[in-house]
Amino acid sequence: AILALGYLLDSQAALIFGVLAAPLLTSWVGLSIAAVTGSPRFFAQTLAALLVSAIIVFLIGLAAGFAALPFEPRTHTEIHLHSRFWIPQLIVLAIGAVLLIVTFVRTEDKPYLPSVVLAYSFYLPVSAAGFGLGAGLEGVWPQAALVALVHLAWATFVGILTLDFMRFRPRSFGGFLFSLILLLALLAALLTWTGLAG
Repeated sequence: AILALGYLLDSQAALIFGVLAAPLLTSWVGLSIAAVTGSPRFFAQTLAALLVSAIIVFLIGLAAGFAALPFEPRTHTEIHLHSRFWIPQLIVLAIGAVLLIVTFVRTEDKPYLPSVVLAYSFYLPVSAAGFGLGAGLEGVWPQAALVALVHLAWATFVGILTLDFMRFRPRSFGGFLFSLILLLALLAALLTWTGLAG
């Protein structure tokens, strides 16, 4: 709701506050652990948790977009900013993903700062996609949704590699196959969605 309000007001401060208010993304950590250890059931459960939160953010953004219709046309600097790919954002996201995994696995501290980096990368584009669809903004939907998918795939790819480097391994050959297929699927999705495959 805070993110949607931030887009409605075109306020960077409100968007940052909304990201800071987001809960710890432990479901994403669980998703990465399930992927690298080859646990399809746990992977499905954690993916479902992430999707439910993304759908809620999207729907609230959609409602805010409809609410903004009587006030259009307006300049939406923030929404256009978060519906585009930025290489520095991918670099920061990779660092955040590594720090979140390492802190979560190796310490008992709650990794708030790395979680904020991931929430910024996941939820801002999702909210922008909903808002853009509701307000009928050109060049926002479905571009922002694609940005969110790329960010999720990229963070998960980096998370799996980080856990593998930390010696997390599948417990069975079937788990190894699941992990390998998922890793290749993420790589293929990243190459396709970013246009690098062409």
